[in-house]
Amino acid sequence: MNQYRTLLSLVLWGTLLASTLPAQPAAQLSTLNPQLLSTCRVLDLDGKDSYVELPANLFTNEVVTVEGWVKWRAFGAYSRFFEFGDAALMVGVLNFGNASELTIQRVHNRAYEGQTMEQAPADYLSADQWRHVAMVAGTDFVKLYVNGALVATANSQSNWKPTPGPVLKNFLGRSVVKEAGNNPDINGQLAEVRLWAGERTAEEIRNNIPHRLTGREPGLLALWNFADGTAR
Repeated sequence: MNQYRTLLSLVLWGTLLASTLPAQPAAQLSTLNPQLLSTCRVLDLDGKDSYVELPANLFTNEVVTVEGWVKWRAFGAYSRFFEFGDAALMVGVLNFGNASELTIQRVHNRAYEGQTMEQAPADYLSADQWRHVAMVAGTDFVKLYVNGALVATANSQSNWKPTPGPVLKNFLGRSVVKEAGNNPDINGQLAEVRLWAGERTAEEIRNNIPHRLTGREPGLLALWNFADGTAR
């Protein structure tokens, strides 16, 4: 499809792997299915110019939910699960500093004049362990779920402005302010990344954690499951 023309200009330097990858939940959640990841292809990124660039103008909705499976091998300085800089909302999920605190981010405008961030407790993220992470974001709120449990809502404010400014692009595994903050690309793996229109409830998030989607679900804007060995 033409709108995905930027996906495989292969800024995707990682490899796609299919392997047995049991989920290791941070919290007890009976609906987690360790067999899901054993049957999924995953995107393997080594942290060295290894990322996926998604299409421009990714979504126009003012409320969205982004979810997927992510595993950090190591925690680089503010390395991203994803960050969207060319969409109705500028949002991202990352680890804070060089630590394991999972963090949500919402930038207030395209000039990057202020942002809202919040860290989840450190015990929700561990190296070499899969987590299902979901972010619900709107123009004035952000929520973070880990394995279907709400763990943080963003309320801290910052007026930090990067120099140089952010690139207006959308990434899996890379920061839009990589050059300003020397943020490395993620060293880890991603699987079954989903973008939804509107807010998914905690129940909806939990119910879909153990299932692979078809791409035809109501409200689903995009799905990257790497099933065909690409990031289309």
